[in-house]
Amino acid sequence: MTIAWKSEFTYDGKGRHRIANEFTWSSGAWWLQTNEVRYVCSGNLVLQERDGSNAPRVTYTRGSDLSGPCRGLVGLADCWRDTITCPNNLHIMRKASTNDISALVALMGEFYEEASYQLNEQRAAEAFAAILADDRLGGVWIIEADSQAVGHVVMTFCFSMEYGGLVAFVDDLFVRAPFRRSGLGKAALEVVRAFCVERGVRAIQVETGPDNLAAQATYRRAGFTKTDRDFLALRLKDPTHVTEGDPEDSKMGG
Repeated sequence: MTIAWKSEFTYDGKGRHRIANEFTWSSGAWWLQTNEVRYVCSGNLVLQERDGSNAPRVTYTRGSDLSGPCRGLVGLADCWRDTITCPNNLHIMRKASTNDISALVALMGEFYEEASYQLNEQRAAEAFAAILADDRLGGVWIIEADSQAVGHVVMTFCFSMEYGGLVAFVDDLFVRAPFRRSGLGKAALEVVRAFCVERGVRAIQVETGPDNLAAQATYRRAGFTKTDRDFLALRLKDPTHVTEGDPEDSKMGG
């Protein structure tokens, strides 16, 4: 048996995600359930997540859009302020606005520094300004605790012939070290999932390093599965970061 874990998802007759169960392979003989999440919905929107004992764990509360007027739209993506309840902590996850660009660049800088990348802050600020100005490009969220930003999520869209429609890519997911291992990463991915479901997105994809086991575990808990494909890239412009001693960086033009 080479697979040591699995996730099972239950949907109702309307195609809504209602239950997620996680298992690990125990003693080489049976699957042991390790977690259960139940979803309470209103229409197609997730209002609350509950554990296997039916105790609320995450509550999504609609309110004023913190980035401006609601423009007559209602839903998790356009008019929301989500209260995320994790063990011993109360956190807020909200859709970012242009007023958050400085905080987002600082978070992205910390994220890249952990991987020994040097961030081009001007290019990062320009990228945040572009995605925040156009919902068709994706979405950005701030995770807050004690009235301070402790993490962020960036999700982008593209059209896929394989899936016959829009797919999403989790471009960045970062939580500051003191706030990790509290369920924030998985809760953030559930918010991204709800955002994508509302827009008819057909798949969500993510890239992780082969040695980043903690990130892989977080994504697996959110339902992501490993593929048998390699991720390749062809640079046409400089990225928002450079690595010291990378010969390719000296070849790239702005």
